[in-house]
Amino acid sequence: MSIKNEQGSALLLTIVVTVVLLFLGGILGLYGQMELKRAGLEEANMQAYYLARSGADAVAQAIIDHPDKVQDLKDQTLYLTDAPELTGLGLSSLEVEVSEANAALVLTSTAIVRGLAKKVRLTLISEQPNPLINQALFATQEANSANPAITIQGAEIIGSVESTSWTDGSIYLNQGSVSGTIRVGQQANLESVVKLTESSYPSVGYLPEDPEYNTLLPVFEEAPSNLEYPLSSKDFETSEERTYVISEDARYDSLKVTSGRTLKIDLNRGTRTLHVRNMDVQGNIVLENPGENGRLILFVDNKYTMGGGWRINYDQSGIEHPERLTIYYGGKDEFGGGEYKFSGNVIIKDAGVAISSSAEFVGNILTAGNKPITISGGNGKFHGVVYAPNAPFSLLTGRDARGAVVSSRIMVNWDSTFIFDPHLFADSFPPGVFLASENGKDAERVFTRGIWQK
Repeated sequence: MSIKNEQGSALLLTIVVTVVLLFLGGILGLYGQMELKRAGLEEANMQAYYLARSGADAVAQAIIDHPDKVQDLKDQTLYLTDAPELTGLGLSSLEVEVSEANAALVLTSTAIVRGLAKKVRLTLISEQPNPLINQALFATQEANSANPAITIQGAEIIGSVESTSWTDGSIYLNQGSVSGTIRVGQQANLESVVKLTESSYPSVGYLPEDPEYNTLLPVFEEAPSNLEYPLSSKDFETSEERTYVISEDARYDSLKVTSGRTLKIDLNRGTRTLHVRNMDVQGNIVLENPGENGRLILFVDNKYTMGGGWRINYDQSGIEHPERLTIYYGGKDEFGGGEYKFSGNVIIKDAGVAISSSAEFVGNILTAGNKPITISGGNGKFHGVVYAPNAPFSLLTGRDARGAVVSSRIMVNWDSTFIFDPHLFADSFPPGVFLASENGKDAERVFTRGIWQK
């Protein structure tokens, strides 16, 4: 009886062990299959990523080699799935969308391998000629003694003063001084082209050549159409006392930074783009995480107001980075009123500019329009370039400014000083903001690879 029991127990044990081993074997087999599947997914994911990069890179190289074809490719989607080089890679789809934003091309490439999709973006930077500015003041329009191209009244210009005008009295100095050379058009009579009132006759010479600023105009970019409203609200306001951060590209009907509040905009070491209909800044705006090339592109359609003495991309340490902020202002009201500290580029579509007496502005004002640009007298600060070949410029009583001006007509008024300083703006113009014209047609653009983004 005991032998039979032992035999039965052994048989039962054998069955149990066999079941356990079979169970463990099944688990190991299932685990192996899962590992193989995961490895396959990782391989497909990696393939999709690199195929997406390859697609964007191939289109980028084609554009770099043939920039004359850009107009044909813009806003198009290129389908590369059937390319012979991609045969046998398990590729289901490879598409590259070409779009333009902020004078740059954005290549959005999507690859699908075994049902897994990966998307990458490559920005192509448009290298276009920046104007060569070697003088403090330059007036682009013809003039005469009744309506001079440049008027300097009781003011001091440290640097050269130039105009293409050649008629008598084109430059008027009324108790004013110019430390550099006055240069005028080749047909001018050097003894009468400058009209003097209680001023010493300055050094006068001819322009070696016309810099043709009228053919090199700043481009006003329209906001990209693919920006979406946040899910939370179409309006953004810093209504509570807390930290506010914008970390995604977006559009808003209104964006309001209230007094005493700070809005931080995370650039994530790249380009952050915001499209706003109306903007009111009475607090601080700080650009965070800029990295080497980070910047904010801000499109304002209608109204932009500043005030309260607060800072906009303005570093209290005195080290400014105007290249990190570009505002495209499409409104009709004058830009620049109020008390503030601002560092950036402002590109104006069709409005005047009036920098108030107490404002501190470091950066550049650029427009192809013809509305007046005025910097009011006072104890404020202006360091940068006014580049407005079609618009008149005035620096009013008792204001000091540093940089350069290219304008249709220029007036520098009593007790003001303007100092030419090329170092302020050499690297701060937005990329691709100038568009050359040759025989009435846009000059060919040159592209280079910029930032990759996932």
